[in-house]
Amino acid sequence: MVDQVSNIVNPGYPLNSITKLKIIDKYITDVTDEDQKMIKENEDDVVDFIVNSLN
Repeated sequence: MVDQVSNIVNPGYPLNSITKLKIIDKYITDVTDEDQKMIKENEDDVVDFIVNSLN
């Protein structure tokens, strides 16, 4: 969370306006579909790593 507020406010999700994703340095309110795909790919790598490390 940051102290600067985004210009965009998602109704019902006020914290999205003060939350930034470090990996892409964007507010949650500014994340594009392309950003979401990249983030998902990065999350899949983390999940795979954890699963493989447990074996």
